[in-house]
Amino acid sequence: KPNPDPENPVEPNKPNTDSNNSANPGKTEGSKPSVQGVIDQGKNLPPYNPTKATKDTLDAYKDFLNKYSQLTKEEQEAVAESIDINKIKSDAKRLEAQLKAQGKLPQTDGADQTALMLIGVALILGALYFLRRRNAEVK
Repeated sequence: KPNPDPENPVEPNKPNTDSNNSANPGKTEGSKPSVQGVIDQGKNLPPYNPTKATKDTLDAYKDFLNKYSQLTKEEQEAVAESIDINKIKSDAKRLEAQLKAQGKLPQTDGADQTALMLIGVALILGALYFLRRRNAEVK
């Protein structure tokens, strides 16, 4: 059995066998989503809610938009008739911007604001402790 597999690409008549034809549609189905599948996924997307923005919601939107972009122009038009694509795109952008801004300081490349506040307070308390101790020793 291992010998016929290497011979298929070498012989010009063999690549058109049933085994190769069944493999090609499997590749196209795996790489290209169906129109109905994209429509169903678009209808099942969680609604945009600024108070409940999560990374999972953003991932769902990005996955949908990725599959939508893999469709042909005609298929995209068919999906656009069923779903408001522009609304989904704008919701995805707002979700992404909101998640980036949530609890982050821009000048620290995404460090959590609460952790920095705690560190700052600890440094100030430590400085005050050592200053009082130093002043007590000087007197």
